[in-house]
Amino acid sequence: MERSSTCTAVPGLGGAGMGAIGLAAAVLAANQRSAERWLVVWLLAAAVALGIGVTTMWRKAARSGAPLAGGAFSVAAVRLIGLAFMALGIAALVTPPAWGNVWLGMGFGGLQLVFGLYIARRHGG
Repeated sequence: MERSSTCTAVPGLGGAGMGAIGLAAAVLAANQRSAERWLVVWLLAAAVALGIGVTTMWRKAARSGAPLAGGAFSVAAVRLIGLAFMALGIAALVTPPAWGNVWLGMGFGGLQLVFGLYIARRHGG
């Protein structure tokens, strides 16, 4: 438990990369002419981000000898991003559906990018 408070297999740079994908998807999706095309943009972005996340998590865990599970004893930033995602979800519930793209961009783009850079800087890549 002590080691998990200072080391995490959560990849900061991978999270930042996923955030950049999320921001790009928000811009691209906002310019689509149909809901179907909007959905395709976000699904493709999710697939690319998943690939980045899994690859970078596996590489960081292998490099540091850490297990892949985050768990309750991971660094505080992991818990904070979870709370931030929940707060954005609640905000999305009380706003018009037309704002959905903005919330997705803020959450899967902005939050991932900011927390990813923080984790990379404070907890090693």
